[in-house]
Amino acid sequence: MGIGFTIDTPLRVAPLGIDSAVSLVNDRLIEHMRAVHAAEHGSPYRPIASEDHDARARRIRTYLDVLQDLIDRRVAAVRNSAFVPESPITRYFELLPPGELRTAYEEMLIERAPAERARMQASLRSRLRAGNLDANIMTKLDNALKPDGTPRPDGESDAIAAFRGYADSRARGRLILSAGLNPRLIAAMAGHPAFTVDLEGNCPKSLVVKVSDYRSAAIQGKYLAKRGLWPAEFRVESGLNCGGHAFGAQGRLLGPVLAEFRRKREALHASLFDQLRTALRERGAVVPRRAPSLRVSAQGGVGRASEARLLREQYGVDAVGWGTPFLLVPEVTRVDERTLRDLERAREADVVLSRSSPLGVRFWTLRDSTSERAKRARVADGRPGSRCPNAHLAIERDDRGRPTCRASRRFQRNALTALRARARAQAREVRADELETILSPACICDDLCASAYLVTASDRSDLTPAVCPGPNIAYYNQRCSLDQLVDHIYGRGRLEMRGDRPHMLVQEAELNLRDLCEQFGVLRDLGDSVAPRGAHPQLRRGIENLREGLLSYRSLNDSRLQPELSRLLEELQYLQVQLDQM
Repeated sequence: MGIGFTIDTPLRVAPLGIDSAVSLVNDRLIEHMRAVHAAEHGSPYRPIASEDHDARARRIRTYLDVLQDLIDRRVAAVRNSAFVPESPITRYFELLPPGELRTAYEEMLIERAPAERARMQASLRSRLRAGNLDANIMTKLDNALKPDGTPRPDGESDAIAAFRGYADSRARGRLILSAGLNPRLIAAMAGHPAFTVDLEGNCPKSLVVKVSDYRSAAIQGKYLAKRGLWPAEFRVESGLNCGGHAFGAQGRLLGPVLAEFRRKREALHASLFDQLRTALRERGAVVPRRAPSLRVSAQGGVGRASEARLLREQYGVDAVGWGTPFLLVPEVTRVDERTLRDLERAREADVVLSRSSPLGVRFWTLRDSTSERAKRARVADGRPGSRCPNAHLAIERDDRGRPTCRASRRFQRNALTALRARARAQAREVRADELETILSPACICDDLCASAYLVTASDRSDLTPAVCPGPNIAYYNQRCSLDQLVDHIYGRGRLEMRGDRPHMLVQEAELNLRDLCEQFGVLRDLGDSVAPRGAHPQLRRGIENLREGLLSYRSLNDSRLQPELSRLLEELQYLQVQLDQM
């Protein structure tokens, strides 16, 4: 969901029992939002300047404390409201999916005896649960250098400071780790009381680990357990069918990945618990007598209730995540008006897998977002690059040892100078693809916050919003209310969507097929003599993974899938023939 879009979403949805997460990337935005809420609620506000001691961790901790306090107040207001039409507590129970609590609410509505109705209402109030105030850390965004290239004090690198801010806050929820392992971060987390399991296998806050497949879960889970940390949930994310950064899946599809989790889940749970107990025993810590729970959830391109139901019933996941559609719910996410209109109008060709991320990982974005237009304008004016106000992605060093980001003006200017010098020395023209590699990165750690600044009346005049929806956004036609989207999620109503939207599993397969074709095109253009070692076997394995995944879907009881599967298998066979002829 980007950095700024859900910066205070928990305050809006947690009182209704809905979980959501705040990104901890940009503490400058976090400090701005704390000032916004202080002014809005008449609370005292004392700024924490970026130059202050341990400013990043303190900004994050203080902001999360403010959010949790405001959530608690709103939950109390919901709980104490009357069971009358359109009241906060009535809305809470009307939003619930089918289940035991929803049934208890509906039974209360038809109860006629006043005393029994009052008793039932009291029971419902006591069972009202707030949603989690979760937070996300991209583990690889862990800059440990000051702008001048000197090291920051121990424990004040970006990811570790963000962890401490969340762990030491009053926020009740889960810390989500994405983008792989960071040993330095895990070492800082080990032994923190907020993530230490007790005798019953519980801990104050829990860890969620985003993974792409079972192997990744097993590796990361083992690494955590051996350091006394418990991964309470593995969140399986489609490599190509999610918003934001997209990671090559080598033809592996979500269905087969989840099927492997279902087969091996119990064994993984037992193995991780054994490793956790061994680690805690060696440290002389409390060893839980029962295994903590282990959830598996999935997300990536879900757009219909039937698709979410298929993931739960066919693959046994505990929960299904929805992200991109919430960008069209103004009461929930912080999206500026112009970006909202762009999202409403977006079609497949407008949602592109770009090279806009300075991390060198492909990145879903709108082709003509304000950020992309501003980036192209700077290039046309001969002053490419961003002024780099945050430096969270400054993970490389320039020739003077200073941290630098690939989207920054300094990096792009120096890279262009070096490229032109090489071209002159080789007596050739600079190639377009070489220029694109240098000029494509945008300042996403600031531009993904720009919408939040705009809708909170910031006085900044340099805002160029970026947005990073998944490709699924192309099939939603208009913004909606939270109630409408929740009804759509649970199948009680349907949002207006384009009729030609493919099934989520088909869309993911098509994205993988397109990815393999692009790899094939690169190999064909490079030629066998200069293709990377092992590239052809990797491509063949990707084709085989995709074929196996598509064939596994033949057993699914979903008539909408089958015609599309046949077409994809034919296209895959054609790609195989082409590869065999190379």
